[in-house]
Amino acid sequence: MEQNFAFLKAPILVKSLFLNKPERIEALGLVLLLALRLWCLVERALRVHVETTGNPLIGWDKQATPKPTACMMMTKCAAVIVRKVGGHRHLAQPWSSVQQA
Repeated sequence: MEQNFAFLKAPILVKSLFLNKPERIEALGLVLLLALRLWCLVERALRVHVETTGNPLIGWDKQATPKPTACMMMTKCAAVIVRKVGGHRHLAQPWSSVQQA
């Protein structure tokens, strides 16, 4: 999980922030830690799914992987568009077979 904390220390992130009040810095830190926790839970759910089904997921370069990462799978879902019509949500396009898996 330590490699996931690297983005918190990235100079590009730290230099682009300008927060005046300590409580705002604290709030941002909490939001980032919660986001990281959610990211780790997604990754764990993906790996548990692979272990229980025995079916590896398609990762980088269209290769099957027994240890998918959250980043790998999020890139697969980046093109998913959800439209809200009235009170209902619909996919703009059907999921691909990789997204369904």
